[in-house]
Amino acid sequence: MPKLPYTRHEDPYGLIDGAALIEWVLSQEGTRVERIDDWSSACNGVEGVVVVHREGGFVDLGMISDVAAEADRLRAEQLHLRVVRVVPLG
Repeated sequence: MPKLPYTRHEDPYGLIDGAALIEWVLSQEGTRVERIDDWSSACNGVEGVVVVHREGGFVDLGMISDVAAEADRLRAEQLHLRVVRVVPLG
């Protein structure tokens, strides 16, 4: 049976959940990675690390002072993005 394509633009490689990929790569006991859909308000003025995906892999751009402002800048460049955070369990 043919499969219909379902493009997931916001996550790399068309994955259903980019946060799950990052959680698996970090492999830190006692943490989980969750996506932030309301990043414009939840991350306003919040420091964070920016990692971008380019052809061939991920690139760490380092710590920035305002995650929401950086996400807005990337959106203005018409780039797809997913904002996630690492959360301690318990």
